[in-house]
Amino acid sequence: MNLADDRFKAERKLKIQALRDVVIALNLEAKPLFFDCCDSRLAEIYNGIGPQKFDAFGVFDLSERAQEVLGLATREALTKILKCYEPAALVHDWDCHYLPKTDAGFEEASDRFKRNCERIGRTLADAELEASPPAWWRRWLFAEGWVRETAIKYKYSALASIMYRAVHCETGKTAFLQG
Repeated sequence: MNLADDRFKAERKLKIQALRDVVIALNLEAKPLFFDCCDSRLAEIYNGIGPQKFDAFGVFDLSERAQEVLGLATREALTKILKCYEPAALVHDWDCHYLPKTDAGFEEASDRFKRNCERIGRTLADAELEASPPAWWRRWLFAEGWVRETAIKYKYSALASIMYRAVHCETGKTAFLQG
């Protein structure tokens, strides 16, 4: 082991601890055994948000290696963009690793991921609305206030729905069943 590897592992462990703290603070749904899993094991399991491989949907004929490289690049970018959803992804990766490799296991992991994304989205929407003008002011400016409030709530709900569809598809199911 070199110093860079040790530093990477230490940073990764701190990130996992922080994500686990958010899972607990937001009361995200997880199997009880998730909370018994040690941080170093979770660090090995967790891989961020995004695909294992880039599926060109038959449009491009990509080599297996190109699919893997593009998948990792896509995952890295999505993890940065969707950072607030990483706690849900951590639970999802644990589910994908430990749940039975069956259709029922896949459905359970996907549905839990959706519920956790929705909970994170509601929390973010509430925080964003909390930072906006007081409720009486929004009611007084009904149209503007209602439209803004609806837009804030909808954007997080829509994002959770999109993320669910991304994992709950044939590519996601194949990856889950293959382990």
